[in-house]
Amino acid sequence: PVPPLEQQNEIAQFLKDSLGLADQQIEKVERSVLLLGEYRAALVTAAVTGKIKALLTEATPKPAKKEVPAAFKRSVLAAYIADMLCDQPTFGRVKFQKLLHMCEAHLEIQEVAGNYRRDAAGPFDTQMMRSVHSQIEKQGWIAPVKGDMGWTYARGEKLDGYRDHFDRYFGERKEALEDLLALITPMKTQQAEIVSTAFAAWNDLLLEGKTPSDDDIVDLIRNDWTESKKAISEDRWCSALDWRREKGLAPRGLGEHTKRKAAQRGGH
Repeated sequence: PVPPLEQQNEIAQFLKDSLGLADQQIEKVERSVLLLGEYRAALVTAAVTGKIKALLTEATPKPAKKEVPAAFKRSVLAAYIADMLCDQPTFGRVKFQKLLHMCEAHLEIQEVAGNYRRDAAGPFDTQMMRSVHSQIEKQGWIAPVKGDMGWTYARGEKLDGYRDHFDRYFGERKEALEDLLALITPMKTQQAEIVSTAFAAWNDLLLEGKTPSDDDIVDLIRNDWTESKKAISEDRWCSALDWRREKGLAPRGLGEHTKRKAAQRGGH
């Protein structure tokens, strides 16, 4: 026979060995297919039960939170003040402004971000108050009402909406805020105006690098503020300064300088 018998036996043995290897590879592939089928079923189950979503959520980095605008935080603070004081007959727009000014100047709540001018009603930022009125009314927290006798404030239908924000932004300073409100709330409007003006004048001189005496502070108020300040006696201004020291409300030369009368006339 062709090929010789010996060579035929070698060929047969080679084929036998090769087929054995092929059978092993087939067995491995079949086992892999079975495992992949089980894995696919497990994935389907995990997707249906929400496990895959949870894993992806944990693995995916969370986007950075957007910074809350200072004007919104200020409106939250304003809503808190109005909520606490709107039942008081002496609480109006001027007193509202004085409290916001003191929150910024004394408690260092920078979110108030006032730009104060030397007004007849003391340090005053008309644009800020317009923004505050607009925001607290838009949110439904507080309703500002302008009447013949000035501004009054009523609690809005969505009053509770500001409270979670307040706890988040100002919760750590709530006690200090309560102490400040306790001092200012019993005052009449002019008393609050005097206290706020005395603070601002004193602070302005500190910002200028001076160590002012009471006479220096009173001189600034009576001669570099508005003419209406001259109608208030020097003794009363000095009493306001003494009261501030007694209550621990002395300024530290922080914040922005109020706008002088000359700067206002020049439009700067």
